[in-house]
Amino acid sequence: MTAPSRPSTQSGPPWPTEPPTWEIERAVAEHLRRQYGAVAWYGQRTRRWWAYTNGRLIESDRPASLESHILQARGWRP
Repeated sequence: MTAPSRPSTQSGPPWPTEPPTWEIERAVAEHLRRQYGAVAWYGQRTRRWWAYTNGRLIESDRPASLESHILQARGWRP
């Protein structure tokens, strides 16, 4: 009797096979600049979202939560 085989949990390498183009990150940063006047960017090394608005440096893990933090920093309600 043979032991049942386990299915592989990895479908490929744990890293991207192509270099990132950062198009989505640039588009999100541009949206935040136009919508709220915040300087925003994605930290390629930190893998976090950042924004500078009203003299405050803000950091978040997702664009949606960064947008919420920008609204709070500007004194607006989300």
